[in-house]
Amino acid sequence: MHGLRALLVLHALRWYPKAMSTKPKWNVEIPIAGSVNITVSASTKKEAIATAWALINAGKVDTEHADIEWDFLEDVVQGNVCYAPCVSQTATRLPDDKLDEEG
Repeated sequence: MHGLRALLVLHALRWYPKAMSTKPKWNVEIPIAGSVNITVSASTKKEAIATAWALINAGKVDTEHADIEWDFLEDVVQGNVCYAPCVSQTATRLPDDKLDEEG
């Protein structure tokens, strides 16, 4: 019986240095907060937001056609402070001269 116990101990010690020398793996998740600015044509604010979402969901938004900004943050919200650059969807009507420039 002592021979079997000694064999098990030697076997365990043989693998012990390998187990101690490797570091554990970690899955790291870093919050990203940002915003995308898209110019769309629509009759109302609600329709403008819906049109923008439709473009996003269709995969038709890229850096060539939209202003995309994001920040990598340690925390998006901490207590009652939000560090995100944009916290809700908005739509602002552009002046008519701005519409003419963008065609």
